[in-house]
Amino acid sequence: MAIVGRGTKPTIAEEAERLSVSARGYHQQIPYASIDSVALRHGLNGLHGRRNGLQSGNTYVGRFEMEPYGEAMLFVDALREPLVVIYAKEGVTLISAEDSVGAERLAARTRQTAASVRRAEFRRRD
Repeated sequence: MAIVGRGTKPTIAEEAERLSVSARGYHQQIPYASIDSVALRHGLNGLHGRRNGLQSGNTYVGRFEMEPYGEAMLFVDALREPLVVIYAKEGVTLISAEDSVGAERLAARTRQTAASVRRAEFRRRD
């Protein structure tokens, strides 16, 4: 597990069945089958406060109230944009990557893997 602070990033594990993100004692496992969509976002506009999280400088880790999502799980260094936004049945998760290229790649891989997992599940039902 990585410590997220100034100049660091969360630990992201792209596993076969899920995406796992962890930082500073907070952990989120997002099954690919539960992902509805993935987007990129700039900035933390709409952030209202934390529910169960840590904020230190530009780093936000844990559960926060944020429009338009309501409650969202953040693994964010606000200086690292764009942010990857994952919409899943379990809720919304925002993640910072190393840089903009890393964010775009993470978003694309997550979209692709989620679509593949959903297709495989659909085939199994038939």
